[in-house]
Amino acid sequence: MRLGIETDMGLKLNKISDKNAEEDLKKNLGCIPRLLAKLEISEDVWEKLGDLDTLAEVYFETGALLYQQEAQKEEIISHLRSAAEYYVRLHSIETGPEEGDNRLVGDFENTIDLVVCFGEKELRRELAGIERWQYNFPEFNEYRIRADYLAVEKRFVADGVLDEAELQRLEEYCSSDKASERERKFVLPKIKGVRAVARGDEAALNRAIADLVESHKWEAVLGKYFLRYEGFICLPGMMLAQLGLERKMAVTVRSDYLPLRLLYQRAPLESPNPIDMQFPVDYTTERPETSYELLFSIFVNTTLGLEELAASLKMALTASGELRWQSSFDWSGNCVEVWPNEDYDESLVSDPEEGFLYYRYTIWVYPIDDDESVDRQINIAKHLKTALESLGGGAVICADFEELL
Repeated sequence: MRLGIETDMGLKLNKISDKNAEEDLKKNLGCIPRLLAKLEISEDVWEKLGDLDTLAEVYFETGALLYQQEAQKEEIISHLRSAAEYYVRLHSIETGPEEGDNRLVGDFENTIDLVVCFGEKELRRELAGIERWQYNFPEFNEYRIRADYLAVEKRFVADGVLDEAELQRLEEYCSSDKASERERKFVLPKIKGVRAVARGDEAALNRAIADLVESHKWEAVLGKYFLRYEGFICLPGMMLAQLGLERKMAVTVRSDYLPLRLLYQRAPLESPNPIDMQFPVDYTTERPETSYELLFSIFVNTTLGLEELAASLKMALTASGELRWQSSFDWSGNCVEVWPNEDYDESLVSDPEEGFLYYRYTIWVYPIDDDESVDRQINIAKHLKTALESLGGGAVICADFEELL
Protein backbone atom coordinates (compact mmCIF):
# COMPACT_ATOMS: atom_id res chain seq x y z
CA MET A 1 0.00 0.00 0.00
CA ARG A 2 1.41 3.35 -1.02
CA LEU A 3 -0.04 5.37 1.87
CA GLY A 4 -0.87 8.42 -0.23
CA ILE A 5 2.56 9.14 -1.72
CA GLU A 6 2.15 10.97 -5.01
CA THR A 7 4.78 10.23 -7.63
CA ASP A 8 3.22 11.32 -10.87
CA MET A 9 3.83 15.04 -10.49
CA GLY A 10 5.13 17.80 -8.26
CA LEU A 11 6.89 17.40 -4.95
CA LYS A 12 7.42 13.88 -3.68
CA LEU A 13 5.86 14.19 -0.25
CA ASN A 14 3.30 12.21 1.67
CA LYS A 15 0.66 14.75 0.69
CA ILE A 16 -2.89 15.35 1.70
CA SER A 17 -5.27 15.68 -1.25
CA ASP A 18 -5.21 18.90 -3.25
CA LYS A 19 -8.90 19.37 -2.51
CA ASN A 20 -8.39 19.18 1.25
CA ALA A 21 -5.30 21.39 1.06
CA GLU A 22 -7.16 24.07 -0.87
CA GLU A 23 -10.08 23.95 1.54
CA ASP A 24 -7.77 24.28 4.54
CA LEU A 25 -5.90 27.15 2.91
CA LYS A 26 -9.11 29.00 2.18
CA LYS A 27 -10.28 28.52 5.76
CA ASN A 28 -6.94 29.61 7.25
CA LEU A 29 -6.49 32.66 5.05
CA GLY A 30 -10.00 33.73 5.95
CA CYS A 31 -9.58 33.36 9.70
CA ILE A 32 -6.14 35.01 10.07
CA PRO A 33 -7.48 38.61 9.83
CA ARG A 34 -10.15 37.81 12.44
CA LEU A 35 -7.58 36.27 14.77
CA LEU A 36 -5.28 39.28 14.42
CA ALA A 37 -8.13 41.65 15.19
CA LYS A 38 -9.15 39.60 18.22
CA LEU A 39 -5.57 39.55 19.51
CA GLU A 40 -5.32 43.34 19.13
CA ILE A 41 -8.23 44.05 21.48
CA SER A 42 -7.68 41.19 23.93
CA GLU A 43 -6.71 42.28 27.45
CA ASP A 44 -7.02 38.98 29.32
CA VAL A 45 -3.67 37.16 29.52
CA TRP A 46 -5.11 33.68 29.14
CA GLU A 47 -7.22 34.74 26.18
CA LYS A 48 -4.18 36.37 24.60
CA LEU A 49 -2.16 33.18 25.09
CA GLY A 50 -4.87 31.19 23.34
CA ASP A 51 -5.00 33.64 20.43
CA LEU A 52 -1.21 33.59 20.01
CA ASP A 53 -1.16 29.80 20.07
CA THR A 54 -3.89 29.60 17.44
CA LEU A 55 -2.27 32.25 15.23
CA ALA A 56 1.12 30.56 15.34
CA GLU A 57 -0.37 27.19 14.46
CA VAL A 58 -2.50 28.60 11.63
CA TYR A 59 0.45 30.45 10.11
CA PHE A 60 2.61 27.31 10.36
CA GLU A 61 -0.08 25.13 8.79
CA THR A 62 -0.69 27.68 6.03
CA GLY A 63 3.00 27.96 5.16
CA ALA A 64 3.36 24.17 5.05
CA LEU A 65 0.25 23.77 2.89
CA LEU A 66 1.45 26.49 0.54
CA TYR A 67 4.71 24.57 0.18
CA GLN A 68 2.85 21.36 -0.66
CA GLN A 69 0.82 23.26 -3.24
CA GLU A 70 4.04 24.76 -4.69
CA ALA A 71 3.03 28.36 -4.13
CA GLN A 72 5.41 31.28 -4.61
CA LYS A 73 8.34 30.96 -2.26
CA GLU A 74 7.91 34.50 -0.90
CA GLU A 75 4.35 33.62 0.16
CA ILE A 76 5.48 30.41 1.86
CA ILE A 77 8.29 32.18 3.71
CA SER A 78 6.02 35.03 4.80
CA HIS A 79 3.62 32.69 6.60
CA LEU A 80 6.37 30.61 8.20
CA ARG A 81 8.07 33.81 9.38
CA SER A 82 4.80 34.92 10.99
CA ALA A 83 4.50 31.51 12.68
CA ALA A 84 7.97 32.02 14.17
CA GLU A 85 7.05 35.47 15.46
CA TYR A 86 3.82 34.40 17.15
CA TYR A 87 5.35 31.27 18.67
CA VAL A 88 8.07 33.41 20.28
CA ARG A 89 5.48 35.87 21.59
CA LEU A 90 3.47 32.96 22.98
CA HIS A 91 6.40 31.44 24.89
CA SER A 92 7.67 34.82 26.05
CA ILE A 93 4.48 35.82 27.90
CA GLU A 94 3.71 32.42 29.40
CA THR A 95 2.84 33.05 33.04
CA GLY A 96 3.86 30.96 36.03
CA PRO A 97 2.67 27.37 35.58
CA GLU A 98 -0.51 26.29 37.30
CA GLU A 99 -2.09 22.94 37.97
CA GLY A 100 -3.45 21.55 34.72
CA ASP A 101 -1.02 23.46 32.49
CA ASN A 102 0.54 21.44 29.68
CA ARG A 103 3.45 23.12 27.91
CA LEU A 104 4.96 20.89 25.27
CA VAL A 105 8.67 20.77 24.60
CA GLY A 106 7.93 19.85 20.97
CA ASP A 107 6.23 23.20 20.39
CA PHE A 108 9.33 25.05 21.56
CA GLU A 109 11.51 22.85 19.39
CA ASN A 110 9.43 23.90 16.37
CA THR A 111 9.70 27.49 17.54
CA ILE A 112 13.51 27.45 17.50
CA ASP A 113 13.57 25.77 14.08
CA LEU A 114 11.14 28.28 12.57
CA VAL A 115 12.97 31.25 14.08
CA VAL A 116 16.35 30.12 12.73
CA CYS A 117 15.00 29.35 9.27
CA PHE A 118 12.56 32.20 8.73
CA GLY A 119 12.56 34.66 11.63
CA GLU A 120 14.33 37.96 12.08
CA LYS A 121 17.61 38.01 13.97
CA GLU A 122 16.05 39.73 17.01
CA LEU A 123 13.81 36.71 17.57
CA ARG A 124 16.86 34.51 18.09
CA ARG A 125 17.99 36.71 20.96
CA GLU A 126 14.53 36.50 22.53
CA LEU A 127 14.77 32.70 22.58
CA ALA A 128 17.58 32.86 25.12
CA GLY A 129 15.30 34.61 27.60
CA ILE A 130 12.58 31.95 27.51
CA GLU A 131 12.81 29.82 30.64
CA ARG A 132 12.50 26.05 30.76
CA TRP A 133 9.19 26.13 32.67
CA GLN A 134 7.73 28.26 29.88
CA TYR A 135 8.09 25.45 27.34
CA ASN A 136 8.36 22.24 29.38
CA PHE A 137 5.76 21.78 32.10
CA PRO A 138 5.11 19.52 33.84
CA GLU A 139 8.57 17.91 33.81
CA PHE A 140 7.98 14.45 32.38
CA ASN A 141 11.01 12.16 32.37
CA GLU A 142 10.12 11.16 28.80
CA TYR A 143 10.96 14.69 27.57
CA ARG A 144 13.83 15.51 29.94
CA ILE A 145 16.65 14.89 27.45
CA ARG A 146 14.91 16.89 24.72
CA ALA A 147 14.41 19.78 27.11
CA ASP A 148 18.05 19.55 28.23
CA TYR A 149 19.19 19.67 24.62
CA LEU A 150 16.96 22.63 23.75
CA ALA A 151 18.52 24.61 26.59
CA VAL A 152 21.88 24.17 24.82
CA GLU A 153 20.47 24.80 21.36
CA LYS A 154 18.61 28.01 22.20
CA ARG A 155 21.73 29.55 23.69
CA PHE A 156 23.84 28.56 20.69
CA VAL A 157 21.25 29.99 18.31
CA ALA A 158 20.93 33.21 20.31
CA ASP A 159 24.55 34.10 21.01
CA GLY A 160 26.76 31.44 19.41
CA VAL A 161 27.88 29.96 22.74
CA LEU A 162 27.96 26.15 22.76
CA ASP A 163 28.05 24.22 26.04
CA GLU A 164 30.42 21.47 24.88
CA ALA A 165 30.39 19.61 28.22
CA GLU A 166 26.60 19.40 28.34
CA LEU A 167 26.45 18.48 24.65
CA GLN A 168 28.91 15.64 25.27
CA ARG A 169 26.81 14.35 28.17
CA LEU A 170 23.69 14.40 26.02
CA GLU A 171 25.45 12.65 23.14
CA GLU A 172 26.68 9.88 25.41
CA TYR A 173 23.19 9.37 26.78
CA CYS A 174 21.49 9.39 23.35
CA SER A 175 24.07 6.88 22.08
CA SER A 176 23.43 4.50 24.95
CA ASP A 177 20.92 1.71 25.53
CA LYS A 178 19.04 4.05 27.89
CA ALA A 179 17.95 6.37 25.06
CA SER A 180 14.52 6.08 23.49
CA GLU A 181 14.06 5.51 19.78
CA ARG A 182 13.07 9.16 19.32
CA GLU A 183 16.14 10.38 21.20
CA ARG A 184 18.40 8.27 18.99
CA LYS A 185 16.71 9.25 15.74
CA PHE A 186 15.96 12.93 16.35
CA VAL A 187 17.92 14.34 19.27
CA LEU A 188 21.25 12.63 18.57
CA PRO A 189 21.53 13.93 14.96
CA LYS A 190 20.74 17.46 16.16
CA ILE A 191 23.49 17.19 18.79
CA LYS A 192 25.97 16.09 16.14
CA GLY A 193 24.73 18.72 13.69
CA VAL A 194 25.04 21.66 16.07
CA ARG A 195 28.56 20.56 17.02
CA ALA A 196 29.42 20.24 13.32
CA VAL A 197 28.20 23.79 12.69
CA ALA A 198 30.30 25.11 15.57
CA ARG A 199 33.38 23.30 14.26
CA GLY A 200 32.79 24.01 10.57
CA ASP A 201 32.68 20.28 9.76
CA GLU A 202 30.67 20.06 6.52
CA ALA A 203 30.77 16.26 6.27
CA ALA A 204 29.42 15.80 9.80
CA LEU A 205 26.78 18.47 9.23
CA ASN A 206 25.48 16.79 6.11
CA ARG A 207 25.40 13.38 7.80
CA ALA A 208 23.34 14.86 10.63
CA ILE A 209 20.93 16.56 8.22
CA ALA A 210 20.57 13.37 6.17
CA ASP A 211 19.78 11.36 9.31
CA LEU A 212 17.13 13.87 10.37
CA VAL A 213 15.52 13.91 6.94
CA GLU A 214 15.33 10.11 6.84
CA SER A 215 13.82 9.94 10.34
CA HIS A 216 11.39 12.73 9.46
CA LYS A 217 10.29 10.96 6.31
CA TRP A 218 9.49 7.82 8.27
CA GLU A 219 7.24 9.88 10.51
CA ALA A 220 5.62 11.59 7.51
CA VAL A 221 4.94 8.34 5.66
CA LEU A 222 4.12 6.01 8.51
CA GLY A 223 4.20 7.80 11.84
CA LYS A 224 2.90 10.78 13.79
CA TYR A 225 3.02 13.14 10.79
CA PHE A 226 1.11 10.79 8.47
CA LEU A 227 -0.97 13.05 6.19
CA ARG A 228 -0.36 16.02 8.49
CA TYR A 229 1.03 19.40 7.53
CA GLU A 230 3.88 19.04 10.05
CA GLY A 231 5.27 16.29 7.85
CA PHE A 232 5.80 18.37 4.70
CA ILE A 233 9.02 20.08 5.88
CA CYS A 234 11.79 18.64 8.02
CA LEU A 235 12.24 21.66 10.27
CA PRO A 236 15.17 20.26 12.33
CA GLY A 237 17.11 19.54 9.14
CA MET A 238 16.27 22.99 7.77
CA MET A 239 17.46 24.60 10.99
CA LEU A 240 20.85 22.90 10.78
CA ALA A 241 21.10 23.75 7.08
CA GLN A 242 20.40 27.43 7.75
CA LEU A 243 23.02 27.60 10.52
CA GLY A 244 25.53 25.96 8.20
CA LEU A 245 24.75 28.18 5.23
CA GLU A 246 25.23 31.28 7.34
CA ARG A 247 28.75 30.06 7.98
CA LYS A 248 29.40 29.38 4.28
CA MET A 249 29.15 25.60 4.73
CA ALA A 250 27.91 23.62 1.73
CA VAL A 251 24.71 21.65 2.30
CA THR A 252 24.58 18.72 -0.11
CA VAL A 253 21.52 16.80 1.15
CA ARG A 254 18.65 16.76 -1.36
CA SER A 255 15.07 15.93 -0.49
CA ASP A 256 11.67 17.48 -1.06
CA TYR A 257 11.29 17.34 2.72
CA LEU A 258 14.26 19.73 2.90
CA PRO A 259 13.32 22.74 0.69
CA LEU A 260 16.64 24.58 0.78
CA ARG A 261 15.35 27.04 -1.81
CA LEU A 262 13.31 28.63 0.97
CA LEU A 263 16.58 29.44 2.76
CA TYR A 264 18.73 30.52 -0.19
CA GLN A 265 17.50 34.09 -0.62
CA ARG A 266 17.09 34.93 3.03
CA ALA A 267 19.53 35.30 5.86
CA PRO A 268 19.26 37.52 8.93
CA LEU A 269 20.46 40.91 7.74
CA GLU A 270 22.50 41.37 10.89
CA SER A 271 24.06 37.92 10.77
CA PRO A 272 27.78 38.03 11.50
CA ASN A 273 28.30 35.76 8.50
CA PRO A 274 25.54 36.63 6.00
CA ILE A 275 24.96 34.35 3.03
CA ASP A 276 26.65 35.40 -0.17
CA MET A 277 23.87 35.36 -2.76
CA GLN A 278 26.35 34.06 -5.31
CA PHE A 279 27.16 31.05 -3.10
CA PRO A 280 27.89 28.33 -5.70
CA VAL A 281 25.48 25.61 -4.58
CA ASP A 282 22.54 24.20 -6.51
CA TYR A 283 19.52 24.52 -4.22
CA THR A 284 17.06 22.79 -6.52
CA THR A 285 15.20 20.21 -4.45
CA GLU A 286 12.95 18.60 -7.03
CA ARG A 287 14.15 15.21 -8.21
CA PRO A 288 13.45 13.67 -11.62
CA GLU A 289 9.98 12.19 -11.70
CA THR A 290 11.43 8.77 -12.48
CA SER A 291 13.50 8.60 -9.27
CA TYR A 292 12.38 6.66 -6.22
CA GLU A 293 13.21 6.79 -2.55
CA LEU A 294 15.31 3.69 -1.81
CA LEU A 295 14.42 3.44 1.87
CA PHE A 296 11.42 1.19 2.52
CA SER A 297 9.67 -0.57 5.37
CA ILE A 298 7.89 -3.85 5.95
CA PHE A 299 5.15 -4.23 8.54
CA VAL A 300 5.31 -7.65 10.18
CA ASN A 301 2.82 -9.50 12.36
CA THR A 302 4.18 -12.54 14.16
CA THR A 303 4.20 -14.19 17.57
CA LEU A 304 8.00 -14.11 17.65
CA GLY A 305 9.70 -11.75 20.11
CA LEU A 306 11.75 -8.83 18.80
CA GLU A 307 15.18 -10.41 19.23
CA GLU A 308 13.91 -13.79 18.05
CA LEU A 309 12.45 -12.23 14.89
CA ALA A 310 15.68 -10.38 14.11
CA ALA A 311 17.81 -13.47 14.70
CA SER A 312 15.49 -15.73 12.68
CA LEU A 313 15.36 -13.30 9.77
CA LYS A 314 19.13 -12.97 9.78
CA MET A 315 19.48 -16.78 9.70
CA ALA A 316 17.09 -16.97 6.73
CA LEU A 317 19.27 -14.62 4.68
CA THR A 318 22.58 -15.69 3.23
CA ALA A 319 25.71 -13.58 3.78
CA SER A 320 24.11 -11.29 6.36
CA GLY A 321 26.22 -9.32 8.83
CA GLU A 322 26.48 -9.63 12.59
CA LEU A 323 23.38 -8.92 14.65
CA ARG A 324 23.75 -5.63 16.53
CA TRP A 325 22.28 -4.58 19.85
CA GLN A 326 19.38 -2.67 18.33
CA SER A 327 18.15 -5.80 16.48
CA SER A 328 19.69 -4.73 13.20
CA PHE A 329 22.15 -6.21 10.74
CA ASP A 330 23.64 -5.48 7.33
CA TRP A 331 22.61 -7.46 4.29
CA SER A 332 23.10 -6.97 0.56
CA GLY A 333 24.37 -3.40 0.89
CA ASN A 334 21.51 -2.38 3.20
CA CYS A 335 20.93 -1.96 6.90
CA VAL A 336 17.95 -3.99 8.13
CA GLU A 337 16.47 -2.68 11.39
CA VAL A 338 13.71 -4.45 13.34
CA TRP A 339 11.62 -2.17 15.56
CA PRO A 340 8.51 -2.66 17.67
CA ASN A 341 5.54 -0.83 16.18
CA GLU A 342 4.39 1.79 18.69
CA ASP A 343 0.87 1.61 17.18
CA TYR A 344 0.60 -2.18 17.55
CA ASP A 345 -2.98 -3.23 18.27
CA GLU A 346 -3.98 -6.85 17.80
CA SER A 347 -7.65 -5.89 17.66
CA LEU A 348 -7.10 -3.80 14.53
CA VAL A 349 -4.77 -5.98 12.42
CA SER A 350 -7.65 -7.75 10.67
CA ASP A 351 -8.80 -4.57 8.89
CA PRO A 352 -8.44 -5.44 5.17
CA GLU A 353 -7.15 -1.98 4.16
CA GLU A 354 -5.21 -0.49 7.06
CA GLY A 355 -4.74 -3.41 9.44
CA PHE A 356 -1.06 -3.71 8.57
CA LEU A 357 -0.43 -0.32 10.22
CA TYR A 358 -1.10 -2.02 13.54
CA TYR A 359 1.14 -5.06 13.01
CA ARG A 360 3.53 -5.90 15.82
CA TYR A 361 6.81 -4.87 14.16
CA THR A 362 8.19 -2.50 11.54
CA ILE A 363 11.34 -3.40 9.63
CA TRP A 364 13.24 -0.48 8.09
CA VAL A 365 15.61 -1.11 5.21
CA TYR A 366 17.96 1.47 3.70
CA PRO A 367 21.16 1.43 1.59
CA ILE A 368 24.52 1.82 3.30
CA ASP A 369 26.65 1.70 0.16
CA ASP A 370 26.79 3.83 -3.00
CA ASP A 371 24.49 1.62 -5.08
CA GLU A 372 21.38 3.69 -5.93
CA SER A 373 19.72 1.00 -8.02
CA VAL A 374 15.98 0.78 -7.44
CA ASP A 375 16.04 -2.70 -9.04
CA ARG A 376 18.24 -3.96 -6.22
CA GLN A 377 15.85 -2.54 -3.61
CA ILE A 378 12.89 -4.18 -5.35
CA ASN A 379 14.62 -7.57 -5.24
CA ILE A 380 15.59 -7.07 -1.60
CA ALA A 381 12.04 -6.12 -0.64
CA LYS A 382 10.62 -9.20 -2.36
CA HIS A 383 13.23 -11.48 -0.80
CA LEU A 384 12.64 -10.09 2.70
CA LYS A 385 8.87 -10.48 2.36
CA THR A 386 9.27 -14.11 1.31
CA ALA A 387 11.69 -14.79 4.17
CA LEU A 388 9.37 -13.20 6.73
CA GLU A 389 6.37 -15.16 5.50
CA SER A 390 8.43 -18.36 5.73
CA LEU A 391 8.83 -17.61 9.45
CA GLY A 392 5.08 -17.73 9.86
CA GLY A 393 4.32 -14.02 9.89
CA GLY A 394 2.27 -11.63 7.80
CA ALA A 395 4.33 -9.04 5.90
CA VAL A 396 3.30 -5.91 3.99
CA ILE A 397 5.82 -3.80 2.04
CA CYS A 398 5.50 0.00 2.15
CA ALA A 399 7.76 1.67 -0.41
CA ASP A 400 7.99 4.59 -2.79
CA PHE A 401 8.63 2.06 -5.57
CA GLU A 402 5.63 -0.18 -4.82
CA GLU A 403 4.21 0.27 -8.30
CA LEU A 404 7.26 -1.62 -9.61
CA LEU A 405 6.87 -4.63 -7.29
